Amino acid sequence: MTGFTYVSGFSNAKATRHLGVIGCENCHGVGSLHRDNPASGFGWAGGEKACVGCHNPDNSPNFDFSSYWDQIKH
Repeated sequence: MTGFTYVSGFSNAKATRHLGVIGCENCHGVGSLHRDNPASGFGWAGGEKACVGCHNPDNSPNFDFSSYWDQIKH
């Protein structure tokens, strides 16, 4: 779940349903890197560049990063 335990992240299926189906690794990469070196943080997703890997014209033809950013940032 996106941002689970963070103030602006997933809290429950009713209040933050839009953050419940995507896990951290979908945007931030492999969690083992964080596990092996937790002091480094989890990693910056890279903003729009990370999103368009999945939200491309074939999968998400109407995706507009600036329109969605307020809903996904955490």
